[in-house]
Amino acid sequence: MLAAVVGCTSERGGERAEPELSWDGLAYPVWSPDAYAGPEVFAGLGEIAALGADAVTLIPTWYVDDTSGSLPSRDPEQTPSDLSLETAIIEAHRLGMGVVLKPHVDLHNDGDRADIRPTDPDAWFGRYRELMVDYAVMAERTGVELMSVGTELAGTMDQPEQWVETIDAIEASYDGPLTYAANFDGYADVPFW
Repeated sequence: MLAAVVGCTSERGGERAEPELSWDGLAYPVWSPDAYAGPEVFAGLGEIAALGADAVTLIPTWYVDDTSGSLPSRDPEQTPSDLSLETAIIEAHRLGMGVVLKPHVDLHNDGDRADIRPTDPDAWFGRYRELMVDYAVMAERTGVELMSVGTELAGTMDQPEQWVETIDAIEASYDGPLTYAANFDGYADVPFW
């Protein structure tokens, strides 16, 4: 079951919208550029809908080479293309499912994304913000029901100003509800929310 409660008082001094969203759904990650547009995914989305799911989480993944110095970037062999992702969003909606867009940043060496601690936060978040705004534009255009502003990036919690700037940039392009997908051991310690 996928359940999300979105909205709370933010550190930014204002009230966020407080829609309560609750869905039965599954996460559907893929690891190739055109995987979300392939016939296997159409079949997979159909199977998810046939199970009675009313939502699916789509997970485009960008990568860093190490935990401190490299900037998030597409992996040409693993990151779903925007066209592929948009095709999956449209298909999920056609099947009557809501879509949660939950971008990830992972390490090429399969390390833990919670260990990412950029030595140059301005550069790292600048790049992260670019990718998130691109996804926010897509989410708005395609009617995505919920967007995650980040996933398990516990090592960046000491950068609340960077997160606030990132959320502001996302909100300038996407009017839907936002969430942050915290680590199981850090959900109560998200300083920017």
